[in-house]
Amino acid sequence: MIILERSTGIPSAYRKMICFQAARNGYDNLVIKMLDTGLDVNGINSDASTPLAGAAEGGHCSTVGLLLDRGAMVRKFCKDAFVCAAGAGQIEVLEMMLRRGIDMKADERMFRAFVAAVEGGSSIGAQFLLDNGLDIR
Repeated sequence: MIILERSTGIPSAYRKMICFQAARNGYDNLVIKMLDTGLDVNGINSDASTPLAGAAEGGHCSTVGLLLDRGAMVRKFCKDAFVCAAGAGQIEVLEMMLRRGIDMKADERMFRAFVAAVEGGSSIGAQFLLDNGLDIR
């Protein structure tokens, strides 16, 4: 793939877009290549979303894991990767984040995730949160 060979010649704004789309689609090798050029793992796109939020919403556990290993923050600005995963019903990603010790009390994360799951029509996401300690009383 030519883009992998010449990624350092790509302007930063495009590398950011490529990294976000690669993460959203689970293209781990391309995400790694973009990050290896010095791209900020917590860089945001025009929707105030991060590669981690895109990977979480897309259900790409390996991409989520590599981004977390590279220092990605679960919440950066207004997009929370856990909330995105809940809204999309990405149970494997939610389970992985819980195993990695995500702070469920931060910024009312569980409640926001529950709202996202309900708004997104993800009954499995909502049920997962209830099964993992969300108290709606």
